[in-house]
Amino acid sequence: MNKINVVLESLVVIHEFETLPEMRAALQKVARRYGFLYFGLFERKVAAGDHNARWNALLRHHPLPAKATLGPEGKGPLDDSWIALSVAHRPFHWKDALASAAGNPAILRKLQSVVADAAALGIGHGITIPIFARTGLAGVLIFARDRPIDASPLEMALFETLATTMLRRCQQIVQRGKAGPVEGLSIPELSGRESTILQSLADGLTSIETGKALGLSNHTVDWYVSGLQEKLKARNRQNLIALAFRLGLVT
Repeated sequence: MNKINVVLESLVVIHEFETLPEMRAALQKVARRYGFLYFGLFERKVAAGDHNARWNALLRHHPLPAKATLGPEGKGPLDDSWIALSVAHRPFHWKDALASAAGNPAILRKLQSVVADAAALGIGHGITIPIFARTGLAGVLIFARDRPIDASPLEMALFETLATTMLRRCQQIVQRGKAGPVEGLSIPELSGRESTILQSLADGLTSIETGKALGLSNHTVDWYVSGLQEKLKARNRQNLIALAFRLGLVT
């Protein structure tokens, strides 16, 4: 599946999600497709009359959780000093931030230290996506891995849209008090074929693509999908995928 399509699919289904674990699963799917070993979505808050920002980790994944201090609240790549950089008003690679900070020794030393710490964790190459609101910097999405990242301008723009949309949705979920498990949803019993088709949908495959992979007609796949929507009481395919993530039926 095309990597860009994974991002587009996530943008379509994000608004169907009602819990942070669902949001994390969607972001992890994007990260996995791009080979990112780490991701972190952080919101930035500044209380009235206080100049010190408070960072809150909303979604995060690292293969070594006990050592994962990368991120603003861990004095990671983006405590507030980086905002002064010329690259900081759009998604940027860490290597570009280092180059941009060459004329500011204080910021350069801080960034060099952070990137070195990240490299020691096996994630020395990263992308930072600043998220802005009317009041200024509202949050940041960070992706990192163990090798250089080659992302096109289109992909960087999509990452920016994904970051903004995910931050807003996560904040809505937290405000509604639905960050924990959803109650009242029973897990239906699915056949092996139903589970396979449901996973194919979650992976972004169309009915035609799923049919070819399974040796079925697309009409047969659609029949299974209709049955799955009825079982899970889903309004449409997007809602079906969201419910499947919520219930742990797909990964």
